[in-house]
Amino acid sequence: MPPKSLAGFYGWPEHKQVKAVTALMENAHLPRDVRDFFTAALMDNRLSSLVRNNMLNALENQDPVNHDLWRTLAAIVDDPKQDKEWRLFAVQHLGAVYAESSDRRTVESKLRGLFQGNDPEFSAQAMTTLDNLGGDGLISLGVDFDAALVRKIQSPASDVSARNAALALIGRRGVREQLPLVRGIARDPSSPLQRTAFGALGQIGDASDIPLIEPYLRSRDRTLREAAKGALARLKAKGSQPG
Repeated sequence: MPPKSLAGFYGWPEHKQVKAVTALMENAHLPRDVRDFFTAALMDNRLSSLVRNNMLNALENQDPVNHDLWRTLAAIVDDPKQDKEWRLFAVQHLGAVYAESSDRRTVESKLRGLFQGNDPEFSAQAMTTLDNLGGDGLISLGVDFDAALVRKIQSPASDVSARNAALALIGRRGVREQLPLVRGIARDPSSPLQRTAFGALGQIGDASDIPLIEPYLRSRDRTLREAAKGALARLKAKGSQPG
């Protein structure tokens, strides 16, 4: 049930719901009844993902922090009755609440399980969330994570979108040990990962990769031309020597 301050909420059109929730998002000391309503509403699929996302942003901004908010997010991820877009938002937000979570180990395990899972969209979102947490120094990913990325890239059973996301992270994470893999993909015009490989080479490659990429500046495929252009700009800016 909505609190008195939001009486009639479920009868409002979405734009009015969004406006009302947005107006409360910057208030770090929402009344208890509003916080309880927002928390319960996160699971209510009568509401749009946008409305619930704003409610979640408001909850994440509260002082004191709700250290168990991750439990609701995990429940959303696991609920097949929820809209998939909203479930993917929940994966992203697990990363946002991780630092203040009451059980970091369980949250990390949840994210790693999604990353290793068969659903390409959940896998891609979880791997990005894990990488962000690693980049912030909140978790240690190490070589095991990099090896899992490589397995994802090389697995013919993996969806192309998940393989592309994994390859992009190889570049972003600066995993130069995988340069032979990235170069091999970049050389293969039949690979659906070639454009992403160019981007990764721009991040972890060196001057020896310039001849490999330059011919694609004349490609008929605009996305390949743009990827090649960006990669070359990065490589030339490095002024690297082949190595």
